[in-house]
Amino acid sequence: MMGADVFAKACVEEGLGALFACPGNYYIIHAMANQGIRVFSGRHEGSMAHAADGFIRVSGELAACSGTEGPGFTNMITGIATASKARTPLLVLASNKSILHEDTEIEDQQLNQQPITEGLTKWGMRIITPSRVYEYACDAFRRLKTGITGPVHLDFPNEVVKAQFKDPGDLAQYVDKSKYRTESKSGPDAASVRAAARGRRPGRAW
Repeated sequence: MMGADVFAKACVEEGLGALFACPGNYYIIHAMANQGIRVFSGRHEGSMAHAADGFIRVSGELAACSGTEGPGFTNMITGIATASKARTPLLVLASNKSILHEDTEIEDQQLNQQPITEGLTKWGMRIITPSRVYEYACDAFRRLKTGITGPVHLDFPNEVVKAQFKDPGDLAQYVDKSKYRTESKSGPDAASVRAAARGRRPGRAW
């Protein structure tokens, strides 16, 4: 199993509803599709980011947008900004060449992505340790689902998506989601709100 497959499996466990993507970031896209996540393709990363934002607002499900490194990623910026203003829990995914060539000009689309989305996202991370891919996936969804919502941005170097794992023991911090994220809500449930509106306490028959 590759790092991209580990990440896609975590997305399934967290209930990701769909991925909106353009060509590029193929390891992540293929892994998502192989796990049964709906993948919608388009011709411009910006349009797909807006589509993912709209999907989340209308359906209530979580969704991700994906772009390739360099201009594919920068095409998504306006969509990310829109989602940020709307407090949409949008998962932003982008490939980002290799860690090996990070400080060279060998890969001309290499780009330091995280500073660009800082201020537009709730949280972001460039994953550079392959064994922590599951941990960062869990962290991303915890931030998407709790507190004040907003976009979360992860970028994936080649060394991470192509890393090979034989069993969960090869991964750092591999735990069930019940152990790393609470399902409790900061506000009352819908039934309590309706009961309060009717002027009585929940569970008390008058």
